[in-house]
Amino acid sequence: MGRIRQPLRERSLDYASLSDPVLVTRAKAGGREALEALCVRHAPRVESLARHLLRDPEDARDAAQEALAKLCVRLRQFRGEAQFSTWLHRLVVNTCRDVAQRQRTRTHDPLPEELGADLEQDPTRGVRIT
Repeated sequence: MGRIRQPLRERSLDYASLSDPVLVTRAKAGGREALEALCVRHAPRVESLARHLLRDPEDARDAAQEALAKLCVRLRQFRGEAQFSTWLHRLVVNTCRDVAQRQRTRTHDPLPEELGADLEQDPTRGVRIT
């Protein structure tokens, strides 16, 4: 007698060997393994692009993590009009822009209570010379 074969859905798939379009289709249908495979496959490029755009290692790590989280949430919005890697690239660029904007806001705009504390410690800091 021959071996008993498991049905295809019960067999373990090698998700790493599947193409991006197949993984995207499976992930959009709720396949966690497919989504994980997409994240694992593209994480190095996401991190590299974030480092290139932001030039600060900590900000780049934050942006890469945020971009991968957005990938998990927004994958259903991917319509397939471009390659998945192109869509993901744009997602990373936009995320890096958002992170950089938050950094600029945090760096240049102190909170009112922080400004008040600084003025109490050094009253000359609030003086403008014209």
